[in-house]
Amino acid sequence: MLVVPSQWFIVEAGPRPDLPFIRFKDRNVELAAVLDMYRQGQTLGQIATWFSSLDAQHIKAAITFYQQQQAEMDCYLDEMQAYAAEERLMTPVHPSIARVRQKMKLQQMGER
Repeated sequence: MLVVPSQWFIVEAGPRPDLPFIRFKDRNVELAAVLDMYRQGQTLGQIATWFSSLDAQHIKAAITFYQQQQAEMDCYLDEMQAYAAEERLMTPVHPSIARVRQKMKLQQMGER
């Protein structure tokens, strides 16, 4: 079970009762987004560049939290990624995006 440090993070209702959103306190940034980058090998500086509303202390707190509860956090992050992938599959493509893709395909066919 995750023990979330309330100094840095807040827990909000998520997509499922067993899958809450964990966000940085007073910021509109999900912890999962930061830790996904960290797990992909991004440095603190690269993460800070991407999330300009977070300072180095926020990112260090996220990494420390991850390292202290790595097994539980890996399960949580994997579940969040699976949920996001499922949502992408269920979300219809906006008609304007479909038209752009169709035009691009026709242009590519015409260039051959």
